[in-house]
Amino acid sequence: MKRKITCLIMCAVSCAMIAQTTGEEAGHTWIDMGLPSGIKWASVNIGANRPQDTGSYYAWGETTSKTDYRWATYAHGAGYKSLTKYSETDGLMSLDATDDVVTSTWGGTWRMPTKEEWAELQTNCDWTWTDDYNQTGVAGYVVASKSSDASLFLPAAGCRYANQFNEKGVHGYYWSSSFFRTSTYCGSAYQLQFTPVYAKSDWNYARYYGSSVRGVCNP
Repeated sequence: MKRKITCLIMCAVSCAMIAQTTGEEAGHTWIDMGLPSGIKWASVNIGANRPQDTGSYYAWGETTSKTDYRWATYAHGAGYKSLTKYSETDGLMSLDATDDVVTSTWGGTWRMPTKEEWAELQTNCDWTWTDDYNQTGVAGYVVASKSSDASLFLPAAGCRYANQFNEKGVHGYYWSSSFFRTSTYCGSAYQLQFTPVYAKSDWNYARYYGSSVRGVCNP
């Protein structure tokens, strides 16, 4: 009887530990990757229903997807010299909530990750490239926690320029909420970029390109 009670307790503790690695915020699933910051990562891209789905593409600071991605169609200025927001003069260093596609689409505490949060995910997890995630034929990175059995998948969704899809299946482009600025230029924002041979969490890329978005939350 004592052994049976002990087994039941161990089973309950084990189940509780498993339950803590996933949960929901505002109806969307998060994964606890065991990161020092405690933030939770979304299980899918914005616009996707399954981990292997690419989801939608967004220009940085825009909250709707579209069919044409160029400076001429960018919501915050028709060129890096004519920006109307997040410019050299307004002093903004990260996205307002009204321009955050994760916040506007999912609500709750969901938001886009910062450049530093992408770096934290990269530093504290093991990243393994696969050409065939769970036999779906989709390429990308399986990101596994170093402190638990939690993992997530980042599909190599490529990016969009004008009306074209570029490098789908071989390259990933994921926006952060942090934008790149110098004393003379602020037409780019930071993003995670990866290929089968590298992943770099602080790449800066022109803001008008259509890229993937993965959310984080603090439930």
